[in-house]
Amino acid sequence: KIPPDFHRQLQLSSVLPVPLAPHPAKGIAKTAGPLQVVWNHRWEYDKGPELLLQVVLGLCEAKIPIRLHVVGEQFKQVPSQFPTLIDCLAKHNQQLGIAPSSIGYVESSAEYEQLLSSCDIVLSTALHDFQGLAIQEACLAGCVPLAPNDLAYPDYLPEEYLYPVGDTYQETAQTILARLEELTDAKAAGTMPAHIDLSSYVGAEIREKYEEVFQRLLATKKP
Repeated sequence: KIPPDFHRQLQLSSVLPVPLAPHPAKGIAKTAGPLQVVWNHRWEYDKGPELLLQVVLGLCEAKIPIRLHVVGEQFKQVPSQFPTLIDCLAKHNQQLGIAPSSIGYVESSAEYEQLLSSCDIVLSTALHDFQGLAIQEACLAGCVPLAPNDLAYPDYLPEEYLYPVGDTYQETAQTILARLEELTDAKAAGTMPAHIDLSSYVGAEIREKYEEVFQRLLATKKP
């Protein structure tokens, strides 16, 4: 049952984002060669492995010259789509003469930061995300985002960096692939989209907002 004053409490509430650390490797020049895309999420069902699989299968079938890295933390039960898409990616890279992709959990923070800085695009296929920290971290490292036009993403990403979610995974995957092909051409032509400025999410930038909220709470605390 919803409390009678729920809406009033909601109007008085403040929502602050999880603060991000500045990316130490930002500014590293992007490499020449194929478009480099990173998918950097937990290997769980709420991050959209079925949609990711459809994207990889389409990538392999169309032989689009993209180097796709699939990294992230894994747990006891890894969704069944990952072995298939990893095998497909390995064959895709070999057939097109593309260097092997980074796969799995990156143990070293420095190596992970280096990977993000070397990539052109960060891709989300998430079905559930409160803020999208993985996307935001990659954006701070200089990646251009490609994310669904729902969840939290429209709150901080302009429309041109979002893709519409279709009725089926196959339909959405085709939309993503079309956008990736456009970005492949854009990299070759030197006309990649501008980076997203998410400096307002960096811890130092939002510390004052947190302090203001804490001060208000302390001021209203009953003795």
